[in-house]
Amino acid sequence: SPEAGSMVKEQRGVTIHVSKGGEELTMPNLKGLSRLSAESKLKKMGLVIGSIYEQVSDQEAWTVLDQEPAEGKKIQKGQSVDLTLSKGKPIKLVRVPDFLGGTLDAAKDRLKQIKLAVGTVTREKSQQASGTILRQTPSAGTEVDEGTTVDFVLAEPAGQSSPTVGSKKD
Repeated sequence: SPEAGSMVKEQRGVTIHVSKGGEELTMPNLKGLSRLSAESKLKKMGLVIGSIYEQVSDQEAWTVLDQEPAEGKKIQKGQSVDLTLSKGKPIKLVRVPDFLGGTLDAAKDRLKQIKLAVGTVTREKSQQASGTILRQTPSAGTEVDEGTTVDFVLAEPAGQSSPTVGSKKD
């Protein structure tokens, strides 16, 4: 005081308040936290999220993989912090083979090799040999994520009748 730009007499005293700068903080470790947890922690400390980068990793999606500034660095309140977040595991697509006319055992072996699994197995009367695969879902040639299940309809001989519960044989 007096305010900047004011006219004063020569030799008059002027009071100046000098800032010590922003409050100095130590950067916390955010790696392994969810984005929401990291954002909450930064907000409580008076810091803000800067740029967000994403990368594929084995970590769950939206987990903090990296940060800038790094843990332990001295930072000022109000400073922005850049985060690298996981996009999750890479999706691997697998082409479903044609199992029609084959057996369920052969299909199970092949599915295991290509990281797919057997889903629902039903039976339907047919002229085909018992146990022959009549239909599959998804169909052959379809691209699916690893771990997807494939459903099968197997042949049951048409002449064979299902036993009736409670029937007596003479």
